[in-house]
Amino acid sequence: MKPFTSMKIMSTALDPLLKSILEIESETGNCTGMRDFLASLAEMRGWRHSQDEAGNLYVVSGDADSYPCIVAHLDTVHDITGDGIVPVVIGENVTGMNPVTMQQTGIGGDDKCGIYAALYCLQNLPACRAAFFVDEESGCEGSGAADMAFFADCRFVLQADRRGNSDFVTDISGPLSSFRFQRAVAPLLKRHGYRKSPGGLTDVMQLRDNGIGVSVANMSAGYYNPHTSGEYINLPDLQRACDLMLDICQLPGRFPFTPPKKRERWSGFFAREERQSLREYYHSLWSPPTCSHCGHRAPEGAELCDTCDANFELERLIGM
Repeated sequence: MKPFTSMKIMSTALDPLLKSILEIESETGNCTGMRDFLASLAEMRGWRHSQDEAGNLYVVSGDADSYPCIVAHLDTVHDITGDGIVPVVIGENVTGMNPVTMQQTGIGGDDKCGIYAALYCLQNLPACRAAFFVDEESGCEGSGAADMAFFADCRFVLQADRRGNSDFVTDISGPLSSFRFQRAVAPLLKRHGYRKSPGGLTDVMQLRDNGIGVSVANMSAGYYNPHTSGEYINLPDLQRACDLMLDICQLPGRFPFTPPKKRERWSGFFAREERQSLREYYHSLWSPPTCSHCGHRAPEGAELCDTCDANFELERLIGM
């Protein structure tokens, strides 16, 4: 008889910040709870923040001549019940439970995963901008009323508002970004297991249509079965999305983009200085560790290669 194996179900296994985000109920037309939480967090961490008349929240960390920018939306399609949401971790996935009815409920990964990714970048980059929009689910109403001056010194804009774990959306009813930007991110997409894909309505499309003037993109954020009570988040997939976003945010240079009337040509992507900066950045990501004694490749995290390590150990034993 096959032995019974119990599932390990622990809400405490989550990153506390992610857990706090997932516990907040938010719906289209009522994003106050989520916005107030993010504004309080920004205040606590010393990030500059402001709110526009539409209810959108804008956050800036650090100081720079130009910034990477992340956007996310504050609302979910799930109604606020007032019962709260208990995040429940089962293996590598997290879903939601209503603590009153004891029924599974929508966890709101669309777009709480995107909110978490934006905060991840704000925390881990020396300088970053983020915009949190109201009412994306009812037709991008918040981003349609965005303060476009906020994006004037942004190099590009990213969003994590797509199901799954591998889509990098560069086209929504027309291109979202320049070929130059797509070529710059291509090695990073390959590194993290993503691929270019067309997509559907979301805030970065609206920003493009608003005339933002820089390349924008959307990407998979690790949530599944969105807009249903069976929605869940795969935690490794969410982490991989955050890591890709962080890598892209460190690309040097600005990536202007105006939607073309005709197909752009694949010529003149990078100036010589930009090519050198990109080579140095990619080299820093992929350069394997080397032995401090002989200069040959060493195991990850080791100071010496296996040969030198064995030789030094042998010398030590002989000398004992």
